[in-house]
Amino acid sequence: MKTLKNLSLAVVVILGSAAITLAQEVKLPNYHAEPMFGTVDLTSGFTPDPHTIEVEAGGDTAMPVTGCVGFINYDAPDVDLNFTAGDYLLSFLAQSQAVDVSILIYTPDERWVCASSNIPGGAGILFNKPLSGNYNIWVGSPTVETYPNAVLSITENDEWDGVMRID
Repeated sequence: MKTLKNLSLAVVVILGSAAITLAQEVKLPNYHAEPMFGTVDLTSGFTPDPHTIEVEAGGDTAMPVTGCVGFINYDAPDVDLNFTAGDYLLSFLAQSQAVDVSILIYTPDERWVCASSNIPGGAGILFNKPLSGNYNIWVGSPTVETYPNAVLSITENDEWDGVMRID
């Protein structure tokens, strides 16, 4: 398994409808590692919907995306999703009863997308036209080295106001 160290490259980050290019040395989380809370295989139209996974949010390193608040474990994602897309949207919702958690996703088309505190108790990202492939998912906590219990929900429903929408 290859560990990703420091990279000097241009990383395109999608934040809402604005695209920001970061051209600098960026240390990125290890998306090649075995996820800490498992791998999920879902095909569009999956049941039950939502599919939920209990995780322990947080870590010791700040999110790599400017404007995204939270700390994650850079050594491995929390969850990997292998997804076969269809006719539906795809949403990721991270929530905790203890704190407002954030979410970071490395997408099949190699984009880093994150959201912080945009839904009650957490964060959500909705892909209007999801791609088939692997999604690496981290759930962050607002404070370094705090590890609140959280739930990651994966759904094809559009029932949450405030989620970040990605076309």
